[in-house]
Amino acid sequence: MAEKEEDKFKKTVIVGGDEFTTDHAHKSAEGDWALKAKLICTDDSLLEETQKGLVIILDKTEVLVGRASEEAHVNINHTSISRMHARLYPGAGRWGIEDLGSTNGIFVNGERLKNAWMKPGDIVKIASVPFRFVLAPIERSEPMQKTLMFSSSSGATEAILSNDDTDREETSTKRDQTKTEPSISIKKKPEGKGTKKKTAINRKKESSSAKYIIIAILSVALIVSGFMFYRYIQERERVKTVASLEKKINRLVTNYDEQHRSFSRGFIEKELMKVRELSDSIDKAVKEYPDEEKLIKFKVMVMFFDFERNLKAILDLKGFDEASRLTEATRDKFSDLNRKHTVDELSDALLLTEFAELVVQFKIFINIHPDPSVADALRPGKSEITLLKKVKREIIEGKRTLNQTLSVYYPYFDRLLTDTIEKDFVIYERWRSLLKAEGD
Repeated sequence: MAEKEEDKFKKTVIVGGDEFTTDHAHKSAEGDWALKAKLICTDDSLLEETQKGLVIILDKTEVLVGRASEEAHVNINHTSISRMHARLYPGAGRWGIEDLGSTNGIFVNGERLKNAWMKPGDIVKIASVPFRFVLAPIERSEPMQKTLMFSSSSGATEAILSNDDTDREETSTKRDQTKTEPSISIKKKPEGKGTKKKTAINRKKESSSAKYIIIAILSVALIVSGFMFYRYIQERERVKTVASLEKKINRLVTNYDEQHRSFSRGFIEKELMKVRELSDSIDKAVKEYPDEEKLIKFKVMVMFFDFERNLKAILDLKGFDEASRLTEATRDKFSDLNRKHTVDELSDALLLTEFAELVVQFKIFINIHPDPSVADALRPGKSEITLLKKVKREIIEGKRTLNQTLSVYYPYFDRLLTDTIEKDFVIYERWRSLLKAEGD
C-alpha cells in the first residue's frame, strides 16, 4: 500500500541527545523542512517592561525582526535595533539568520556575520540584544520510567531471601518425587543422624551464600547509582555556573556600550568594582572546574577589562611611568597563563597589550611635544619623528586587525585607540610636516 504524503515526510531526527520528529517540524515554501525552534532572550534587562522574558518562536514561516515596523513580525523596542533588522528563515532542516542591512548587525557566538545557519546553544545577538537558539523538544504522552527499588529494612530483605530459599527447596522436593523408581530392588544403607545433619548444614551454607551475593549486588548498584547521581548534579552545577558568568560578562560590556559612552572617573571606579567582583567569582569557578575552557576565556577577558579601565584612568592623570609598568605587568600575566592554556582570547590579549605599549609611547610624545601652535612648545628631533612613524603604522594595523574583538568585548581600549588615532596622530603629523618643510 502506498504511503500517504505526510508519512513519507515524517522522520525522526536526533539532535544533542534529544529526539525530534518532522511532525514536530514544518516545510518551507520550497519544500525544505526545519525543526521548531526558539530564540530566548538571555538578558531582558535591556528590554522594556512589556517585553521582559521575550521569546521568538520559529514555527512555520520566516520571521522578520525589526523596531517599530509594520512589516516586521517581531518588533523589539531597543535603540540598537533597525526598523528592518534581520530575517529568520528555515531550510534544509535548519534555521538561518540574515542581516537585512542593519546599522548594528547580527552576531553569532561573538562574530558579526551577514548570513549564518544557527546551531542549538548558539548565542545570537541582534544588535545589542542577546538570544540563545534552542530547538523545541518533542513532547511524549507516556514517558518511559525506570525505577530502582531498595529496601531500607533488613527484615524485608531477609523475607525476600527466605522466600527464595523456600521455593528452591520445594522445587528440589518435586524433582525428587518425579524420578522413576528402579526396577531392581537395591538394599540401601540406612541414613544415620550424622548424614542428615551434614545435608542440613550444606543447605544452610548454600542459602547464606545466595543471600550474601544478592546483598552484594544490591550494594554495588546503590553505590553506582549514587555516584552517577552525584556526577549529574555536579555537571548541572557546572553548566549553571558557566551560563551565569557569561551573562554577567555580556551585561558588563553592554552596560558601557549602550548607556555610558563617556570615560568619567566616577563611572570607571564603579566599573572596576564590578570587574573585580566578577574576577573573584571566575577564580573560584576555575578552582572548582579547572578543565572548563570557557572559564579560562572568561578569566582572560576580565583580566583585560581590569587592565583597560585602569590604563585609561592612569593616562587621564598623565601617569605615564605607571602606565608603562601596568602594561608590562599585565603582559607578563597573560604570558604565564598562555604557558598553561591555549585559547584564542589569550593571543588577542597579548597582542592588545603590545598595542597598549605603543599607545603609551605616543601619549608620552604628545605630552612632551604639544601642538606646534602652543607657545614655547618643545620641538621634537627628527629621530623621534622617524621612530613614531613606525609606531603609528603598527597602531593603525592593530586597530584594523582586531577591530571586531575591540568593538564587541573591549570598548574602553577601542575608545583609547580611536582617540589616539583621531587626536594624537594629528599633532604628530603637524610636527612631521613642520620639520620636513624646514628641512626642505
